[in-house]
Amino acid sequence: MIHLCFQIIILWVMIGMIPISISYQKNKADLRSKKTMIIPSLDPGTAKGSRDQPTGTYEMSETTMNSLQNLHKETKNDDNGIIPPINMEYDSNFNNQIGDFCDCTSLSCKCKATSKKEHWPLETILELLPQNITSLQLDNFDFGILKNNMFKKFKLHVISIRNSNLTGIEVDAFQNLNKMVKTSIDLSSNDIQFIGPGAFKHGNGTSRLNINYNYNLGLQNVENILKDFENRELHDLSMKECGIVIDTLDETFFKPLQTSKLKSLDLSGNTIRSIAYNAFKPIKALTKLWISNFMYISPPTMNILENLQDFRLFGGIQKSTASIPTLDVSGLQHLKHLRLYLSDS
Repeated sequence: MIHLCFQIIILWVMIGMIPISISYQKNKADLRSKKTMIIPSLDPGTAKGSRDQPTGTYEMSETTMNSLQNLHKETKNDDNGIIPPINMEYDSNFNNQIGDFCDCTSLSCKCKATSKKEHWPLETILELLPQNITSLQLDNFDFGILKNNMFKKFKLHVISIRNSNLTGIEVDAFQNLNKMVKTSIDLSSNDIQFIGPGAFKHGNGTSRLNINYNYNLGLQNVENILKDFENRELHDLSMKECGIVIDTLDETFFKPLQTSKLKSLDLSGNTIRSIAYNAFKPIKALTKLWISNFMYISPPTMNILENLQDFRLFGGIQKSTASIPTLDVSGLQHLKHLRLYLSDS
């Protein structure tokens, strides 16, 4: 077995590591448009750099080192048993392309607008971001409609677009998620008023969906979302203050989620006039439930949630002792947190 001694290369820049793309070239190429550093050829017999190449000790990120190791494994030795040099190319202007409001690492980007002049179109921002990121967070922009195939060049596990004036989501906006497993989507604090039926059908399962504080979302859009998760996994669903008004919450509302393995549900801040005894039957695996603004709840309703650990009731309960409804929680053997927030009226 040939033992290789890799000399380590340090790429120092003003702000962190510069993203690197690695390519192997047998012949010299004109790389004047990009800065290039050469790893010296390594002689497996002496493990020393060749005489016509510079030597030295540098520092390299683990990701880059792994890439180099894989590249060496795939590269054949030349006739003398010496592995040819590897050219590492990087764009010195990368950090300036996407503006100061974005901070990117090797696998994630966080972009936050601090003024209107930084309200770039979403298409422009996505065009300039590294393709290999798996996590994307965008805050305080003004995007409008989330259009089809917006994230097609990425393989994202985490998408967060908060407080960015999203007003609608087209049906194939998240189409790229077909290749992903257990994604997390946060679209909270926007003004979403329309979601194309089927918009959340893409992907093999979602670990978390947060649409809190979309005040004009309404019941119809929420029902469309729930239908999208029929026969698919969804572990954490937050729909706080989404303009949902329901006369009677019963099992038909949650029926699409009966195989979702839902563990956490936040419905607080919506208007639910009454909760039927069978309302939570399709999602009986819940461990967390927050609800509010209801007028009546059937006494045995909660006992089906045998695994419930965190239960919070906001409003709907009058301060007068005589107005506190009867609620049977004797079946909640795993309950750890129970909080009742009384109404002022």
